[in-house]
Amino acid sequence: MHDADISGELAFFDLDTKTWRSLSESCFKLLNDTQSIDDKALDEIKESKQHVQNILSSALKLPNVTFFSGSGASLGEVGGPSMSDLWKRSMWVDPDAQPDEEDYGVLHQEADYVLNQVNYQNIKNPNIEHFLSQCEAYLQFNDDSRVVDYVRDVKETIVDECTYFLDEESSDISPYQTLLQKLARRRVRDPRLNVFTTNYDICYETAASNLGMMIVDGFSYSRLRQFNGKYFDYDVVKRDDDNHEFVEGVFKLFKLHGSVSWKRVGETIVESKDVKPDDVALIY
Repeated sequence: MHDADISGELAFFDLDTKTWRSLSESCFKLLNDTQSIDDKALDEIKESKQHVQNILSSALKLPNVTFFSGSGASLGEVGGPSMSDLWKRSMWVDPDAQPDEEDYGVLHQEADYVLNQVNYQNIKNPNIEHFLSQCEAYLQFNDDSRVVDYVRDVKETIVDECTYFLDEESSDISPYQTLLQKLARRRVRDPRLNVFTTNYDICYETAASNLGMMIVDGFSYSRLRQFNGKYFDYDVVKRDDDNHEFVEGVFKLFKLHGSVSWKRVGETIVESKDVKPDDVALIY
């Protein structure tokens, strides 16, 4: 088996054979260092897909189902930004510059200043959240208006980039909808599906809204939705005169890093469509 870089390809690691197994033709070519696909290869890919499907099908029959999704869930046809995109949009002079172009990787003057001030050195593999965390630590002991202003600019970029892509005609939220349709519609006697995400965007909320599904997300069910952990213990019940039953399709959403729709109001976090950089509740 060829030791190839399969980043971004469809594959899974087989714990029995201790090898990667391809789930697409392009990945198979990389793993096997070949440019051709024969019937035997197609059968192998089909077998691998069936193996993954069997594992997932078995898992979904368990009473407790929890899954985690990161920034990769919003890439591709969904149209969301990657962590790398957020760094480029926030820090580079030309975020669209290609590796062979002069401006590739060139930082804004203010970005260069702030990186030096807060001593952020991981430029080869930068992480926008780690950068912001280091800025906040620096500001705990230093009164530096330039760093404060730049952090505000970065937050504004994050809010914009993680919000407005959903308004683009090219954005296709159907992968989220398909995921929720398959996972959240469970037997009503089973515990609710738990979804954990570090994404700032509102893809899960949008997909659920499109499907008419309800979310238990830690916010109150009042006109001004306020966050309180006690609301994760609430559920949605359909009540008749003689009995009641849990509503189908409800799931729990835990946004570990906050959201572009979360707004700080004093000591409270509320859900809002009008969130400014100074108020947005991002956790990094």
